Amino acid sequence: DSLAQSSLQTRQLYLCHLTMASLLSSVPGGEAMKEEMKKKAEEQVGEQAPDMIKPLFPILGGPVKTVECCMCLVPADKQEQAKSAIAKYKEM
Repeated sequence: DSLAQSSLQTRQLYLCHLTMASLLSSVPGGEAMKEEMKKKAEEQVGEQAPDMIKPLFPILGGPVKTVECCMCLVPADKQEQAKSAIAKYKEM
């Protein structure tokens, strides 16, 4: 099933990002890399957001908070991926 495979890949990517974020904190200059990873995660959430909520980004505090607040507007087949990306963002 492609949905189960996609969900598994998303979880594996999430765990990889968590590990990298933890390791980067202990490396000189790692904070800058960690911030870059956080920015990319935010951009990913923003790109996946439905067009109808994108105008709310500046009002609600950016793509991550907007998608989190408006999760009911994210298509059902994309919600798991969005939740995973938001969790990854918050763990960094």
